[in-house]
Amino acid sequence: MLRATLIAVSIVVGCAACGKGEDPLPAKPQLKLDRDSIGFGQEFNSGTYIGQSPLQSLRLENAGQQDLTISSVTFMGPSQFAFSQPPKTTLKSKEYTYVQLSFTPTEAKIYEGTLTIVSNADNTPMKAVKISGRGIAPPDAGVSDGGM
Repeated sequence: MLRATLIAVSIVVGCAACGKGEDPLPAKPQLKLDRDSIGFGQEFNSGTYIGQSPLQSLRLENAGQQDLTISSVTFMGPSQFAFSQPPKTTLKSKEYTYVQLSFTPTEAKIYEGTLTIVSNADNTPMKAVKISGRGIAPPDAGVSDGGM
C-alpha cells in the first residue's frame, strides 16, 4: 500500500514537471512594456546634440490570453519630443506593437515628459512612461586660419 502511494505521488510530481517550465498566461489581457522609461542617451551620462533627432521605440506586448485593446496613447511635455501612434491597437495573446519616439533638442538643457498608455489591461489599465532627454551643444569645429 505504501509503495503504491509513493508511486502515485511520484507520477503526480513527475507530471507537474512535464510542462515547458513556463507559467501559464493570465486569462485577462496584460500590458507588458520593454521598459518603464526612455532617457535618450542619458542612461550613459550623455545627451543629444542640439538639432539632432534620435529615435527610440517602446515595445507594447499582450502578456495575457484575451485580446489587449489600446484605447489611447498620449504625450504631455515639450514639443521637442514627438511620437507615433502604434500601428496595431488590438493585440492577441503574445502579440506586440511599437510606439516610436523622437527627440530634437533646441537648447542645452534637460527636457521631460510623460507618455500615457490607456488600455483594457487587467494589470495596468493606465501606464505612464517617463520620457526625458538632455540637449547638449555640439562641439566647436575650431577651424583655425593658421594666423593668416
